[in-house]
Amino acid sequence: MNVSLDQLLVLDAIERLGSFSAAAKELYRATSAVSYAIKTLESSLEIEIYDRSGHKAVLTEGGRLILEEGRAVLERARQLENVANHFNAGWEPRLVVVMDGVLPMRPPIKALRRFTAQDLPTKVELRVDYLSMVRERFDKLDAALMITVDLPSEPMLEVRALQPLEMLLVAHADHPLHDEAAPLRRSAFASHVQVLVTPSAGKGMTHIRKMYFDVPHVFELSDFRSKREALVGGVGFGWMPTHMIQEELDEGILKTLPFEEGHTFLFTPQLVTRRDKPLGSGGRLFAEYIEEEWAQFATKGKAKKKQSKSSA
Repeated sequence: MNVSLDQLLVLDAIERLGSFSAAAKELYRATSAVSYAIKTLESSLEIEIYDRSGHKAVLTEGGRLILEEGRAVLERARQLENVANHFNAGWEPRLVVVMDGVLPMRPPIKALRRFTAQDLPTKVELRVDYLSMVRERFDKLDAALMITVDLPSEPMLEVRALQPLEMLLVAHADHPLHDEAAPLRRSAFASHVQVLVTPSAGKGMTHIRKMYFDVPHVFELSDFRSKREALVGGVGFGWMPTHMIQEELDEGILKTLPFEEGHTFLFTPQLVTRRDKPLGSGGRLFAEYIEEEWAQFATKGKAKKKQSKSSA
């Protein structure tokens, strides 16, 4: 079988424009050349595409099927051409992004929606891990982007700070710590269970070390969503990102603990790239969307917090 894209283009033009002569004009060819292209297509496929018995050639039933399939082939060829053009312009075929699960998912998801809506050739893979495991995954996958927290300065990495987020020290509303005299000293926590994301996962991370209490009873979990469920279940006390427990706070299920050293803690998420492997067009655009969506998320969070305080 020897079918060419050119033959399919001729067939498409004839049916779009209504005649062989109109197709010839659009394609800047002689009408005889258009007729020849159709005849060679019929010969290659061993099927009669046009019925020429009447005054005007009309598509046969088989010819109409060939036209439909041919148009699908042409569309696919155009897509391949677009992909090649995009890659020549610096668009990566694959963009791996690793982020810390303690961070809100809404900004990257909204950024991903904006990115995919443009039908770009770069395919984004978003991987989620926790604490120091994020950096390990970033290196293992040779990812292009990392959204993390508390990353030490390194010469080969470029770090851009995103809008800060808040952590709160909380416990279930019925937890006995709420009955203690405020403000709570560290000694008040000694007989209670601290709920933690596995300490080894946060090894070496400054903001995690600051939130540890020296208590004998700990309940270790692998991620912050499980930690939220443990706190809601009344297992103990612990630090949680405000955005992950806002609903429970609003409903009075969880309450902040009046710790004398402060019941809030701000941490700064970071958008990290590699200096030795600059982002392509897709990576730069996705990073731009991340920063924009993060700023909007933080602004809405501040407005909601201000509203909650004013209505309290």
